[in-house]
Amino acid sequence: MIKNWATFINKLLFYLSPWVILFSLYRHNFQQFFPYDPILKGPQFFDFFAVMDGYILIMIVFFTAGVLSGLIKANFKKIPVELWIAALLLLGAGILQIYFQPPIEPILSTPFEYFKQLIIYPLVFVFIGMTTLNKNSVKPFVYSYLAMVCVFSIGSLFQFFTNHFPGATLDFTGRLVWPFIDFLTLDVASANWTAFFAVPAVVISFAGIIKMLLQKKFHPKIIFFGLTFILSGTIVYLTQSYGAYAGLFIAFALYLYKALPIKKFFAALVILLLLGGGMYMVQKNSYKFKLMEGSVTTRFDNSVTSRGDIMKMNLHIITTNTWLGVGFNQYQSYFAKNHEEVLGHKYGEENYPPHAHNFFLSFWTTMGVFGFLGILTLIIGLFVRYRLNPSLPAQFVIAAVMTHGLIDSFYWTREIAYTFWIIILFVYLYKDSYSSRDEL
Repeated sequence: MIKNWATFINKLLFYLSPWVILFSLYRHNFQQFFPYDPILKGPQFFDFFAVMDGYILIMIVFFTAGVLSGLIKANFKKIPVELWIAALLLLGAGILQIYFQPPIEPILSTPFEYFKQLIIYPLVFVFIGMTTLNKNSVKPFVYSYLAMVCVFSIGSLFQFFTNHFPGATLDFTGRLVWPFIDFLTLDVASANWTAFFAVPAVVISFAGIIKMLLQKKFHPKIIFFGLTFILSGTIVYLTQSYGAYAGLFIAFALYLYKALPIKKFFAALVILLLLGGGMYMVQKNSYKFKLMEGSVTTRFDNSVTSRGDIMKMNLHIITTNTWLGVGFNQYQSYFAKNHEEVLGHKYGEENYPPHAHNFFLSFWTTMGVFGFLGILTLIIGLFVRYRLNPSLPAQFVIAAVMTHGLIDSFYWTREIAYTFWIIILFVYLYKDSYSSRDEL
């Protein structure tokens, strides 16, 4: 009886974790959002201790006590070799950063805090999940995650139409950015952050809808998947993130190719291309598109117009700081200090990019070559192991992330880091009911 309760509580901690991420997001960005804040005067507990950190510590203590007492069974043999290698390389790269990386002013965060919050705790989270969850117990986790994104999307849409909550809703190009806040400039700066938060739900719900349509069996879950797809897809559309659009197109096309007979796939591909053409016709009149094609200009550099300079800085970093990169959360400070020498011209201080704007190069520039090799091993290992199996919808999320990751980084805030590792967990554990187009 006690063993059953221990197992249930361990699973419940995972099911609640997406909501803790959402809570920590709002707690971090809107210190005065909750009604009890004005009552509690002076410094408060979560001003010094991240909500998600506390939750992971609870999971660690419960897991450790459960395993030592025999109440929780942990199967470490389930952890695939590529995940072990990736974890060891990432942890090793982080330790090298702590001991050998010199700080660059201004110091935006302490190296150990960054290492703990974006590397150590997310890895612990994944390892506990891999050893204690299975393909049945992970399904409520997936549904909980999708429901959380729905609530996030409803909040974003409400803000888009009412501007009721704290924080600006749109950036200077008119894209949805809420609720992201850059704490260096104290301004909104990233529509891609919002897109990153919603894209996984778009892909997983799309796969769920297609599977049920192919099976020609109505199930109430199709309503849930449909609602998730509409809400999260609308959020991605409003961000005008072309990287996210491309990522979704690739993910949808690959999924349909693996799930459908070839003739039906080509018909579906034509529909996707027509929808893509319609998106292009709508977006070509947007301010962002005109900025990107050069028909309008701004007084300041921005990530849309300065990708070439960012990539030039990335190349400089990985050739001159190959082994260590520039350190945890130090890219922006390094850019500020060295951009005139490397690029040959001056940036306004409010426009220093916070990261490398490339998924893999973000790890290399931040953690050095071992961090880069760690994440590269994991991603290659996933695709080699499963070869885009349509019964694993989360693998197509990784395809979308990697596509978008060519021009942006999916790993630079706490909530996005946890989102990435949750998707990795889903790839390994969340399986659908068919495995190839031959079964349809």
